[in-house]
Amino acid sequence: MPDLLLQLALLLVLGGLVALFVAAPLVRRPPATVADDRETLELRHRVAIEALRDVEADRRAGSLDDATYADQRAEAEVRAAQTLAELDTAGAATEELHAVGRGWRPAAIAGGLLAVVLVGGFLVPPPIGLANQTIDTRQRAIDSALDRLRANPRDAQAFSDLANAYTAGDTYADMQRGAAALIGLIALEPENESAYQRLISTYIRVQDWKDASAATDSYAKLAPDSPDVPFFRGLIARGQGDGAEANRQFQAFIDAAPDDPRVPMVRALLDGS
Repeated sequence: MPDLLLQLALLLVLGGLVALFVAAPLVRRPPATVADDRETLELRHRVAIEALRDVEADRRAGSLDDATYADQRAEAEVRAAQTLAELDTAGAATEELHAVGRGWRPAAIAGGLLAVVLVGGFLVPPPIGLANQTIDTRQRAIDSALDRLRANPRDAQAFSDLANAYTAGDTYADMQRGAAALIGLIALEPENESAYQRLISTYIRVQDWKDASAATDSYAKLAPDSPDVPFFRGLIARGQGDGAEANRQFQAFIDAAPDDPRVPMVRALLDGS
């Protein structure tokens, strides 16, 4: 139950951020023209993020009961989302002063996803299971990537490393946070085919067929001739119980990439269908 509540909290934060960014274009604020204003907003956001860390530290130290922890965490999450929205709005206004027509949405999306990843990393306890790395090694990798993202929210390699560390785990929450990091990477590098492939694989791994299908459709727009598109669609169809569609997609994969090392596995799936 605690793990489920933490997952729900993470989804609520994501939903709140999405709502903020959808509504933001409808609410125009005066342009931020003074450097001190930007620095003040950045400081407020850093303080909000540190507050999230403090709540989690107090929880791990045993100084907060469940109810107090939940209340303080919710309050800190809301504050972090608010300061992030203010920071992105100010950044967008400043950008408009330098280049007419250059949108701020990509930065806002990356910032929002960063907030989700930060919240997930700070508020959810380290995973219990062991994968290819020990818990301590994985947690150090996660902390390192988060530190780099706090210093530079557009550090694509940090998003990639964070995704690697999370998806090396073996829980649904690990995969969820890894997927969030990969979405952040795609927001920064929308033509990164490897990021799409990793994201789709992560969704398939937890049998999240709906999101896996949506991610595959987006990937198909980027790389329509990639044999990975029918490969992933075959796996998704098979997971959803649609054997005819799975066979059709798998055959399309074999036709497109007959020398691919995955072909023997796909043929075995076809023979067993």
